[in-house]
Amino acid sequence: MMLIRCTTLLRDYNGDTFVPEGQFMADVEYNGRATQMEFFVVPNGGPNLVGRDWMQLFNVKTNLINNILVNSETDKLKNKYPLRFREEIGKFTYQER
Repeated sequence: MMLIRCTTLLRDYNGDTFVPEGQFMADVEYNGRATQMEFFVVPNGGPNLVGRDWMQLFNVKTNLINNILVNSETDKLKNKYPLRFREEIGKFTYQER
């Protein structure tokens, strides 16, 4: 297996773009289905990515991924308690007797 130079611009799930350090082809098997797929080596040990082509080929249902729900719940809490989520160090000011 050989790493091939790559100039493709990729986008992660956070919307950030980057150029991979290289790419290679490898055999992949998932749920009894085998095929050859393209892999990208990302810089600095970046996040693992699964492209839409993988999801479609292996019939991964994206509506079963719950990350969006978690983020919206976090946003609700941040909006409800803005003083608790400030970008500064606070101090403990209450003690129950």
